Amino acid sequence: MVLSKTAPRGVLFDMDGVIIDSESYNYVLDRDAFSLQGFTLDWDTFRHVIGTNEAFIRSFYESRYGKAFDFDRLRRDTDRLFFDYIEKNGVSPKPGALAALRWLKDQGYKLCLATSNDYGDARFLMERIGVWELFDVVVTGDRVGPSKPAPDIYLAAAAALGLAPEECLAVEDSYAGVKSAAAARCQTVMVPDLLPPTDEMHALADAIIPSLEALPAYVSAL
Repeated sequence: MVLSKTAPRGVLFDMDGVIIDSESYNYVLDRDAFSLQGFTLDWDTFRHVIGTNEAFIRSFYESRYGKAFDFDRLRRDTDRLFFDYIEKNGVSPKPGALAALRWLKDQGYKLCLATSNDYGDARFLMERIGVWELFDVVVTGDRVGPSKPAPDIYLAAAAALGLAPEECLAVEDSYAGVKSAAAARCQTVMVPDLLPPTDEMHALADAIIPSLEALPAYVSAL
């Protein structure tokens, strides 16, 4: 992607793997929930749903595992395991996340949370780390049509801020998320988490930075 000449006015954040350190335990908890039904979830299967919404995950798993697989039970089991985990371990922000969000807010950027998670889960997690009120708007996977990598969630996020997509900087960690933001014509930064940057990600993203600790300096240089 060619770096936009327009300095961003809004910054759109994915949540899992970007703001909070959650993708690794999401895999473990999903794997445990699969085992309760007698199924096995391997990493190669799980990585295909990173960054996508529940409708996409349902379709993907039901297609892969067949009629004997009960997705609604999986969701109930993963929710129970997830909330048990959070109560015992809390929510850990990714390095630099809290400082970057507060710096952007202080600098006057409009902020949007654009996550494939459901609204209730997103609010619960962001309130736990004290940043929910920093977002001007929140756009979630249960309130937008096609999942990432379709551009819909980032088009909706930009519109909710009253900005053109080209005026927004999207911050993502997943392949689906980078593809979504780039397809929406947002300026796109990848902050890798579980998925390493590929040649395709280098081509689609305006920049790849090691953590959100580097985001304020990157934004300041635009």
